[in-house]
Amino acid sequence: MVEQVYPSGRRMKNVIDTNGDLSMVQSAKCMDGTPGVGASCTSQAGLWNYAQNFTYNAAGAVTSMQLGNGKWESTQFNSRLQPTQIALGTTAGASDKLKLNYSYGTTANNGNILTQTITVATVGTNTGFTAVQNYNYDSLNRLKDATENVTPNGGSSSQSWKQTFTFDRYANRNFETANTTTIPQGCPTAVCNPTIDPATNHLIGYVFESQRGVPRSIRVDNGPEMTAHAFADWCRENDVRIDYIQPGKPNQNAYIERFNRTYRTEVLDPHIFATLSQVRDISWAWLLSYNEERPHKSLGNIPPAEFKRRLTTEKFILEL
Repeated sequence: MVEQVYPSGRRMKNVIDTNGDLSMVQSAKCMDGTPGVGASCTSQAGLWNYAQNFTYNAAGAVTSMQLGNGKWESTQFNSRLQPTQIALGTTAGASDKLKLNYSYGTTANNGNILTQTITVATVGTNTGFTAVQNYNYDSLNRLKDATENVTPNGGSSSQSWKQTFTFDRYANRNFETANTTTIPQGCPTAVCNPTIDPATNHLIGYVFESQRGVPRSIRVDNGPEMTAHAFADWCRENDVRIDYIQPGKPNQNAYIERFNRTYRTEVLDPHIFATLSQVRDISWAWLLSYNEERPHKSLGNIPPAEFKRRLTTEKFILEL
């Protein structure tokens, strides 16, 4: 792919070198602040470099690149092409800003990460630190427990969090609450550590098709998660029609594409996640804000939760 145009009008351009490798990623911007360079752009500012100066190893994996802010990202690999270090620095190959080191074991390397060491430099009044995360697995290679110990620069090590997991006969994973420190205080069990009904394999505390009914059809793209046998079997058993969009036409599934863009720009892009629990916590906070607090123009500038409350209790007519 050489160029892509987003719904906002922003254009992303890939520059390919003579070897067929990616050498530069660029984006067009507008002088007036309007995203993209479409019809609403009054003065184009040209192409901005998001990433450039790519280098590759013999296997074709990216080993370094210079980001749009001038910093350099680099990656080191072992003989199995597993990343052993990802770093961010002010010069090529440097790690003076951020460094992530990974170990996989030497005698039984099956791809599971055993340790992750996060090294963050001191910036201004923010003291740098080193965080070491250890992961243990059961005989089925399922994550059994994980811990993180943090050592501030010039300080002593202390445990910052711990997670321990149990599995039921369906292989559903739960936190072992007595040995887990990351469950937010007051968070409902159905949200932060849902339990499973052993008779139905359904999450306890959620509404399922037996209570609310199933949709007549589900519109999906052609990705592998939507062509899986389990999904197709469930639709067939419940008489749900699968409406696949045409390849290369994401506008036919505009609602989910809109969600994907919003979630990417507001949650994934602004954060560097160190743990899965951070992803869950930040996503949950964003979900609450999106549904409970943020006004939506299409709903008359009220949050979706308030729209639902009025619709079900007051049966008001929204003037659009």
